[in-house]
Amino acid sequence: AFEAVQGFVRMADDGLVAGLFKKMVARLLKAVSGDVEAEAEKPNALALAELAGALVPSVGADALDLALKVFAPMLAGAAAASEEDKALASALQKSAYRAVLALLRHPACTAAEGGARVLGLWTTLRDARQTCAPGALKARLAAVEEMLKLTEKHLAPRFREPGVRQEYLQCLTAVMPE
Repeated sequence: AFEAVQGFVRMADDGLVAGLFKKMVARLLKAVSGDVEAEAEKPNALALAELAGALVPSVGADALDLALKVFAPMLAGAAAASEEDKALASALQKSAYRAVLALLRHPACTAAEGGARVLGLWTTLRDARQTCAPGALKARLAAVEEMLKLTEKHLAPRFREPGVRQEYLQCLTAVMPE
């Protein structure tokens, strides 16, 4: 299904993809809001998260901030869920890690000027380690690996600066237990 969505996106107009992405994340946010009026959307939350995540590689650079705002809070969502919602929260967390991985691989983030957008994501990834569900570990490790590659790429020219080198070493130290 993932390949089918990406095949459709490659053929679709950029405006259509952007509009579709915005509608999906709006419905996703409504579904996970916990609002009584949004209970009808709750069964669709995982499908919406997966579809929106599949669109991330194809959205424009302007939609990446929206993707970060939607998926970053879901990284720690499994711990915040009530007992009856644990399974859904775990599945959403895994989907969020996949979406963050797609975001980190997006051409706009790998470019020199786009890297700053996601370098701040490290704190969120680091803090979400304690709440990572077992089913999301593989996706988490892939996202952390991509984050390290992106960080190294953007910081490599500045490694001679003691402060930059020290921060990068602290980042690596935090990742070592994983």
